[in-house]
Amino acid sequence: MKKIVLIISYIAILIHFLKDITQDILRINSPLDLFGNIQENLSFLPSFLQKVYLYGFGGLSLIAEIVLLLFIPKIIFKKASEMDFLFVKHSFLYLVLFIVLCVTLDPGINPILHQTTK
Repeated sequence: MKKIVLIISYIAILIHFLKDITQDILRINSPLDLFGNIQENLSFLPSFLQKVYLYGFGGLSLIAEIVLLLFIPKIIFKKASEMDFLFVKHSFLYLVLFIVLCVTLDPGINPILHQTTK
């Protein structure tokens, strides 16, 4: 069961990582744009905090995805050390918290934010 969850997580992270590269870095439209495409509204934040969110938190999420893409196969094939498990646990935790933050900032999902942007 644990192996199946890791494989499904790996596939989802890989697809989202490719979407991040094509959409956010290369600015190329692709069918991947529909996967995990949250439209955050950062207009109420000062410019400095917008940059912290986009480049700081967003950059860390890209690093967390890379860590997971590197270490999940090691765990699946039972070649992971305790440090590898720690990297995976912390990366998953960071991504879950970041996704919650992203969803909270999306006026299409968060009705409270949607009311304040009208």
